[in-house]
Amino acid sequence: MQKSTTAEGTLAPALFDEYAAVWHSKISDVSNPEVTSYFANGDSGRLTYVYFSIQRVAELVSAVGVQHIKARFVLMPDASTGQYRFSLVLFAADKDDRQLTAYYLPDAGQAVPPTVGEPLPGGLAGRWQAAWAEAAPLTSAMFTTSYGVLKGYNFDLKDFLTPLFTNGQPYDKQQVRVWLGLHGYTTPDDQPTQTFGLMVRRFDPTQGAAGQLQAADDVFFDLSTPCPPVD
Repeated sequence: MQKSTTAEGTLAPALFDEYAAVWHSKISDVSNPEVTSYFANGDSGRLTYVYFSIQRVAELVSAVGVQHIKARFVLMPDASTGQYRFSLVLFAADKDDRQLTAYYLPDAGQAVPPTVGEPLPGGLAGRWQAAWAEAAPLTSAMFTTSYGVLKGYNFDLKDFLTPLFTNGQPYDKQQVRVWLGLHGYTTPDDQPTQTFGLMVRRFDPTQGAAGQLQAADDVFFDLSTPCPPVD
């Protein structure tokens, strides 16, 4: 079995189908008490982002005919404990939603303190990160919309293509990080709610503290096309 927070490589289609079905089944249980544990990241706390090396992102955007990068949610059994852990899977699709690449797994997952005041209007990225870090417990409702259980989100190609412009930094050391967040809003029936979301951002891990400052200048790309309703 593979670790959901450290797995590298690609996921076989049969395993993707299996692990995506586990995600849907577990999150469909509105009283599931284990949701918080799916996002545990060892002794370092809650999973706050996953990352993909720039080379792997380059492969995704290099597929002939690619128009979208799709992110899908899976629950994978941890190799050491057997407990289910959340992971994100990426693949490229064309304008007709045909899959063009394998299912790419992240290089790793991380838990770090959120940075408030990121370069989205009103510091939205920071607020969404902080809401995710502070939510206790996580519940199935946070992963469910009026369309049903969230299976993932769809990116426009530019959301992954833009981070490839690295401003002269060492290309082979770049990462694309997909951050986790919670969007807070009030529903039409006047109920406050929080819904899980993702943000994409380039990062250069070779810069140390300077890299943190550089990352603060890089734009987040928020996803606005959930699945469902969009396949």
